Amino acid sequence: MKTKIILSLIHIFLFIGFGHAQVPNKMSYQAVIRDAKGTLMSEKKIGMEITIVKGTNPEVAVYTETHSGLTDKNGLLTLIIGSGTTSARLNDFNAIDWSNGEYFTKFSIDLKGGKNYSMWSTTTLMSVPYAFHAKTAESIAGVGANSDHYLGQVFEGGIIFHIDSTGKHGLIVSMTDLAIAETWSNKPKEDVGDTARSSWNGNANTTAIAGKGGTSAALLCQNYSNEDYGTGQFSDWYLPSINELEKLWLNIYDVQKTLSTDKKENTKELTRDYYWSSTENNRYTGWGFNFYNGNSYANIKFSNGKIRAVRAF
Repeated sequence: MKTKIILSLIHIFLFIGFGHAQVPNKMSYQAVIRDAKGTLMSEKKIGMEITIVKGTNPEVAVYTETHSGLTDKNGLLTLIIGSGTTSARLNDFNAIDWSNGEYFTKFSIDLKGGKNYSMWSTTTLMSVPYAFHAKTAESIAGVGANSDHYLGQVFEGGIIFHIDSTGKHGLIVSMTDLAIAETWSNKPKEDVGDTARSSWNGNANTTAIAGKGGTSAALLCQNYSNEDYGTGQFSDWYLPSINELEKLWLNIYDVQKTLSTDKKENTKELTRDYYWSSTENNRYTGWGFNFYNGNSYANIKFSNGKIRAVRAF
């Protein structure tokens, strides 16, 4: 019987190798590895094959490399994607066109540190469009001079942090955290499924999660009605998707500036902590965003995170 490995409890991607107005050419990857009983694989030599694939149907492999690494006492394995051993094919990491489609990483492991790979885990590269696709962050694409709104504007119960290409619609973040220590769900092993795995549609994710019953970060946002800050009260809030949290991070300066100058008692800046998103990773983990270092990663659903609601206008 093959040993089942729980690889996806924590996935952390750090983008490295930046130059001025250039894209990175490597990623630092970390994963906590446990066996089927949940026991940490501490200080073990691990063999890993990493394949980057484009799309899901059909799935097309664009890059493959192998690594041999040692976990630390906490079962944490650290690798640099883009610096492993490659074969004659699919060996050019820098040739990947990150702007063309959605990409995933597939992981295969040999617990003995060799190349007899037997277990796969697949993870969406959530942060790629922001670190690789964008050649520069010096301007906000698509917001014209005739926009009715601006980033950091107090509007319809919160603060605008994203404006679409029409200049008339976008996303609003709540003026305060809804919770400072909330689990993703009180059903940590329930698989919500594809209806809660959108990287961009937090509203749909929230509806799917809340529909499963129990208590959850999504239900907390769905039941939220903001205090009237002089721009009206609204009850159509939801738990943001991982991409929506990434958009919030990109424009955090404008949001924090407005929050810090608002004198209302219940107005709070975002803190440098882990905030849950509504994007499910698998039955055990959900995606969240770290507002300390700007990284998105999956965490166990019964872990605590902060909650900030968003709504569309």
